[in-house]
Amino acid sequence: MEVHRSKTEEEAGHGKPGAAVAPVLAAAEIEEFFAAVEGKLLRYYKDKYNYDFVKDEPVGGRYEWIRLKP
Repeated sequence: MEVHRSKTEEEAGHGKPGAAVAPVLAAAEIEEFFAAVEGKLLRYYKDKYNYDFVKDEPVGGRYEWIRLKP
């Protein structure tokens, strides 16, 4: 049985039969993934350090933040 492969598949696998082809993600999918991860990290650190790094201000919690002036 002969298998027909697309040109992209041949380039990705260098024409080798049985070579794995990595899925191609759209830029929007990649951006959505990293935005979700970034949001989770921001919430985690906001809860851990009671500081909102986006707004650059402390929130109520376990630490007392004091602004230092240079």
